Amino acid sequence: MTDIPGLLAYAVKTLYQAITLLLTLIWVRLSGGRCSHLLVQNPPSVPTLAVCWLFCRVVNPKCRFIIDWHNYGYSVLASSATSDKKGKPSDKMLFLSKLNYWFEGVFGLRADASLCVTKAMKEDLEKRWGIK
Repeated sequence: MTDIPGLLAYAVKTLYQAITLLLTLIWVRLSGGRCSHLLVQNPPSVPTLAVCWLFCRVVNPKCRFIIDWHNYGYSVLASSATSDKKGKPSDKMLFLSKLNYWFEGVFGLRADASLCVTKAMKEDLEKRWGIK
């Protein structure tokens, strides 16, 4: 029960980031900005991948959504946050890591194209989620 304020703070922060990112993209588009491609670096995944995908599908449908995979957000999240003295991730961090894993897979499959920093990353994306 002690993790609820932390999860609530994460949800509010994520919602704020999603709204500001989407409004920024819309403002650029409405102010005459033309783009045929939107290149997004991953991580960060949440909420960036969803917002950029939504922008490319709804606001600017001719824009191609491309993900530049540098790492997995879920693994960075799981390895960077620990709560006990033994270095074990908290249940909250494990939940958020699993949520990020799902999020990256869902929106990774919806990208028009993907770039990878290594051949190993390319192979792992194909094996893990079927992303080419």
